Amino acid sequence: MKVTIVGAGFAGLTLAYQLLEQGIECEIIEKQNKVGGLIDTLPDENGMVETAANALMSDRNVENMFADLNLNFAERLPAAKKRYIFWEKPTRWPLTWSTSFKASKELFKAFVRGDEEAWPESGESIEEWATRLVNEEFCERLVSPALQGIYAGDIRKLSATLILKSMLKDRPPKGDFKGSVAPPGGMGELMDKLAGYLEQKGSPIQLKTAFTMPDYITNPLVIATSAWNAAEILKTAKPLIAQVLERCESLPLIRAVCFFQPTDDDLEGFGCLFPTKEKFNSLGVLFDNCVFAERSQVRAESWIIGGALNPSALTASDPEVIEAIVADRARVMGSHARPLTYQITRWQRALPHYTCAWEDALRDLKNEPPLYLHGNYLGQLGLSRILNRSVTLAAEIKANHG
Repeated sequence: MKVTIVGAGFAGLTLAYQLLEQGIECEIIEKQNKVGGLIDTLPDENGMVETAANALMSDRNVENMFADLNLNFAERLPAAKKRYIFWEKPTRWPLTWSTSFKASKELFKAFVRGDEEAWPESGESIEEWATRLVNEEFCERLVSPALQGIYAGDIRKLSATLILKSMLKDRPPKGDFKGSVAPPGGMGELMDKLAGYLEQKGSPIQLKTAFTMPDYITNPLVIATSAWNAAEILKTAKPLIAQVLERCESLPLIRAVCFFQPTDDDLEGFGCLFPTKEKFNSLGVLFDNCVFAERSQVRAESWIIGGALNPSALTASDPEVIEAIVADRARVMGSHARPLTYQITRWQRALPHYTCAWEDALRDLKNEPPLYLHGNYLGQLGLSRILNRSVTLAAEIKANHG
């Protein structure tokens, strides 16, 4: 048996890696001229530039994968423990004492005691759930910026059920490390190591190769692309599945990595998120040089712009993007400094929008072996969660066809 995987992004590569662990031969077909999908690490005279994710959350699956690939973890810096939300100023905790007390009590009911009334109802948005569970302050000051920073979505539309299931259910096994991890050479190094490992083990990757859906499938076939690309692939052979996938809304994003001359006023930490009511141009900023060692000899920051509430941001020119960042940065740091260098990456369709409408659509998405779907639109967003699905999907394929 040979498994064909369409897509050499993180989902496709990690599935191939897990299939090898199960002793199953596979081949990967990728229409682009490189592996990794959105993920890459580019050079800049002042440091590393990540085009998408800068790390993944550690767990047992991640640690095992790094060990198999002979990859070390980049040194994590103590400052990375500090995370900020901007509410009138950068703060570690934006809630009042009374709201904090109520939130801790209600979240205990939901996630420790498992009270059904505290959990979201089907079709309930994050805004509706957080406001009902605690209050408006909890929603707008904490939940909204946190989830906009992760999902880039509109909390009025984001499905509370999908979000909480993605965050709290089907957790990957715990490892020895906690928090964010990455290779010393950035996330691009992880993609290259995965590709090299697969090639070495006899699982070829065909780049710049368009895939045509066959009329009849004999061996297992995994479409490990975005929902919208999967819909295009399947529209003729599997029109009902394609129609469901076409209902997945995509979100545009800009990632602008900027390098600045360091000053004493620079905020030290993992990053800072911006609530909608604070009216920033950006969703948030990551302080790259504060997270992992040797990422830059100067101040390195990744600014995230766009998402559901600002889709037109992608039409801005590079100078307009930088002006927006300089204005936002002045509010955070109190400095109007301009970047020494910068690199801007635009993704017209970066992430799936985890809306209540998509929650409904996923109920209609049926599994039809030997055809399988894999990707970040299936209810598990985040690289560690995608890797965890690669583990379970590889086991499922072996059970069905091994």
